[in-house]
Amino acid sequence: MSETTKQVQLRQLSEVLSAPLKIFVQAPLFASRVEAKILGYAIGQYVILHSPGGKPGAGLSSLAPRIGDDLIIRFLVDGIAYGFTSHVTHLLAHPESLIFLQYPESIAQVSVRRDRRIPCRLPCNLIDSTGQRTPALLLDISEGGGKVASRDIKEEQRSPGAPVKLELTLPPPTGGVHEITGKLIRAVSQHQTIIAGIAFDRRYSELMESLTSFLCLDDATQDAVNVGATTIGA
Repeated sequence: MSETTKQVQLRQLSEVLSAPLKIFVQAPLFASRVEAKILGYAIGQYVILHSPGGKPGAGLSSLAPRIGDDLIIRFLVDGIAYGFTSHVTHLLAHPESLIFLQYPESIAQVSVRRDRRIPCRLPCNLIDSTGQRTPALLLDISEGGGKVASRDIKEEQRSPGAPVKLELTLPPPTGGVHEITGKLIRAVSQHQTIIAGIAFDRRYSELMESLTSFLCLDDATQDAVNVGATTIGA
């Protein structure tokens, strides 16, 4: 959907790390984050941190780290946010100020990419677990979810997590009837209309390509639409 996707996974640091890498470092008792770099690492042993400048009280030294202290490391690679917490094992002052951390067993991974969203006004049907069809209007759609509006969604059909199918019919050559499985994540009432958000069970890349072709949206047009939608919603 249009919201930021937040699916946490565990990875190995060596799978994503390329040195030198810009990072942000935070000590648990400090609110501020310090910009630094990972200069290198040895798998299973250590990670080396360095901040430019080298002035006393600036960069990493502003965190006043001591051996045994924990530091929180965050960085971004190809639209994915990563993070881990590890403790200081060694401090080096000369010829450069360096901090050695224990190499982490794993790191957390969170996608911060925004799915490409297509605003639209397309008739569709919602099909609940009993097979009942409810006419609706598709307001927007991405590879991972969509938003629909309907005056006929009953109270018992609005429970978050309820399984639902979205039936969408497109003219040839876009594949005719598309049936998309997912679950309801929220439903709100707006002026006698129910606005429902649906998270799909899988990503529907081919459907997005078909919709882009059907709605005659090239990349430039879609960027303009998204910017306009963001501005209006601000």
